Amino acid sequence: MLSEVLAARLSWPTFFPIRIPLRHVGLDHDMQSWIEDTIRSATGETVRWPDVARATAGAIPVLILDGFDDLQASSGLHYPDFLL
Repeated sequence: MLSEVLAARLSWPTFFPIRIPLRHVGLDHDMQSWIEDTIRSATGETVRWPDVARATAGAIPVLILDGFDDLQASSGLHYPDFLL
């Protein structure tokens, strides 16, 4: 819920929030794929992250990673350097 409120409060045109629910991502994919898959799920459109970032018209892209605890629980793995 916190990530949803945060995404809603970071309003256009200053920010361009993208909330990435980690429980729905493929662990074998990279961050760019997660972003693109999230946008495709929300809009039905296939887009590339660089194209989206360029099209934000000066808005600051903010990636909100939701469910890090779910990611660790579902995979059974420990990710000490996840944000690196």
